[in-house]
Amino acid sequence: MKKALVILALPLIQLAAVHAFAADTMPAKSRTDVKEEARTAVKSGETMKNGEAGQAMAADSKAPVGSKTRAEVKADTRAAAKAGTLPKTGEAAAEMEVDKKAAGTKTRKEVKAEAKASANPNMKPEATSGK
Repeated sequence: MKKALVILALPLIQLAAVHAFAADTMPAKSRTDVKEEARTAVKSGETMKNGEAGQAMAADSKAPVGSKTRAEVKADTRAAAKAGTLPKTGEAAAEMEVDKKAAGTKTRKEVKAEAKASANPNMKPEATSGK
């Protein structure tokens, strides 16, 4: 008897739930209403940039403005080029990296003596003057 009551009650509960979820309390918006809401959100900065999670976007946002004018930046660049303080780029920068390798502190003669000594442990190490 209880099983029959449960079996009959379940469809009635489901039917009531379907009607509750189907009841649309919000009126349908037209395409123009949705577009206007999107424009308002962009202007107020409430929308997100594509691919940038967490960063709001304003409609009139532009590139950041520096404190120097274009002419001042060009003059600074020319002055740095004349002074030779511009950073090197391209192949010249790669050559600089190669030149930065640490130079050995031992002479060639000292290294050869160490190699011979390690190859033949019975041999006396040569006295090196360190020059």
